[in-house]
Amino acid sequence: MTPVFTLATSALELGTYQLWYRVDDGRGLARANYIPLPSQVLMKVLPGRDFSSGPGSGVVTVTLNNTGYFALAPTVELSMTAPSGATVWALTQTIPLATGQIVTPLFTFDALASEWGTYQLWYRVNDGRGLITPNHTPLASQMGMTADLDRRSYRIREPGLVTVTLSNGGYFDLAPVLNLSAPDLGLTSSQPLSLPMNVVQTLTYTFTVPTDLPAGSHLIQLNAQIGSQIVNRTLTVVVPPSSIEPALSVLAYLAGDTISVTLSNPGGVDATATYTLTLVDSAGRSVAEQHNVIPVQAGQTAIAALAIPTATVSGPYQLILDGINQQTGARFSLLQGISITGVEGSLIVQPDRRAYFSDEPVTAQSHIQVSRGPLGAGTLNLWIYSDRVVGGFCSVPAATSVTRAPTSVSQLQSLLAEFHHLVNPYIDAAVEGNGENASRFTLATVEGDPNNPNDNGERLLYGWPSP
Repeated sequence: MTPVFTLATSALELGTYQLWYRVDDGRGLARANYIPLPSQVLMKVLPGRDFSSGPGSGVVTVTLNNTGYFALAPTVELSMTAPSGATVWALTQTIPLATGQIVTPLFTFDALASEWGTYQLWYRVNDGRGLITPNHTPLASQMGMTADLDRRSYRIREPGLVTVTLSNGGYFDLAPVLNLSAPDLGLTSSQPLSLPMNVVQTLTYTFTVPTDLPAGSHLIQLNAQIGSQIVNRTLTVVVPPSSIEPALSVLAYLAGDTISVTLSNPGGVDATATYTLTLVDSAGRSVAEQHNVIPVQAGQTAIAALAIPTATVSGPYQLILDGINQQTGARFSLLQGISITGVEGSLIVQPDRRAYFSDEPVTAQSHIQVSRGPLGAGTLNLWIYSDRVVGGFCSVPAATSVTRAPTSVSQLQSLLAEFHHLVNPYIDAAVEGNGENASRFTLATVEGDPNNPNDNGERLLYGWPSP
């Protein structure tokens, strides 16, 4: 005999039911046995995104599998907590499940994050007693931010470019506010942005370095803000100080040309150059000199000019530049040898006879041969000396015809003073022999140092040629 009994197939609780059975003869002595009957649901949760209706929608796919003996109507509980711990979304829904049935309901929520950090998706099946511990899945809310300038340093009046890149590598959509502040550059901006999941967004900001911006480091502050949370980045615009660098590219000139020294300013701000430019001959004498103050803009050049006199003779010269940058106090200089092709010629002086009395005037003829360039009006100095005869200086203007013809003859006269000379090939000593100034003396060179052609006929003591 095989009797059949009908049992209730709907369970109210999750867990293990037990079906007890025994054969009893009325005395209750037979031991009961049982069969376990499970009441259980397997639950899986898969968070995702639904872009079919646009950005901002989050989707949770729940898989429920009734693997127990009984039909069930469990309650599905879902919730989302922000990094701060606040609950930002919650859902409770009862879902009937027949024995062996599998269902996959979808639940949507707002996927626009209000915080950065890790959100938690909590889930469980509840039979009303709340005995099952919830599980959770972490969901990241994160944003990358980089900021760059288009160069390392800047000059005033130059344009600049700031590039900011924002990337959303998290689960949620983001809506940050990007703020930029650079008071020194006159640059400010506050811009709300939409940054969906897996999107990279690049923004650019242009500026021009103000003319009055001083040299130094100037900050650009950037931050991306969501709620009370901020991501900061800092850029530095470097403006180097002014600097003056002189250079001379041309080293050969003609008399009457203009020497142009290039003053470069590779710095970041304008400079004011105060300088002295001097042309010196081989004997150390200044031929021409120029003092000036000129501006040199950042990244530009200016010219320090010096005109070569038309009467400059041919030969080697030294160009000396000495200056100061008024903005920084730094000195700059240049010492450069140059060659000048100018006036060239010869001078021959012939006295009218070989011997004179001490009180006689000396008459001489000078022959000036100009082989190159014009010889303008100047001074011709005649030096008369002897081992025993008195000597002196005579200076008269050269003939004006020299400026019009390469050759001329001048009549030069010199009256010899009443004093004695002690002379050798190197030095000349003039001694007063009469009157109250007797024995007074003065000195000058004749040839001087044989190895130095530039010290011939130079005065050594005060009063020369008269003691």
